[in-house]
Amino acid sequence: MKILLIDNYDSFTFNLYHYLSSLNADVEIFRNDQITEKEIIKLENKIITHNEKLKSVLDKLNNKAFIEKAPDDVIENFKIQEQQIKSSIEKINEIMNTIN
Repeated sequence: MKILLIDNYDSFTFNLYHYLSSLNADVEIFRNDQITEKEIIKLENKIITHNEKLKSVLDKLNNKAFIEKAPDDVIENFKIQEQQIKSSIEKINEIMNTIN
């Protein structure tokens, strides 16, 4: 999972980065006053990609034939993916709201 972290020039960001890295998260840091238009476009593209992934997951979860045949652990995995994708979209949107 990719995590975007906004650096507010404080020790919390430093500590959070190291904690997330210890969990093997792929952390990308932006300083709150140095984010560029190119980076904003990149964030917008991530939202598009995440929405496409979410649609794919929801299509599976809403497919009655798939649900009837798939093992419970597979269905649970799709539900977890749904929540992770929604969470990522929400975080990206929060970032976008702070920089717009």
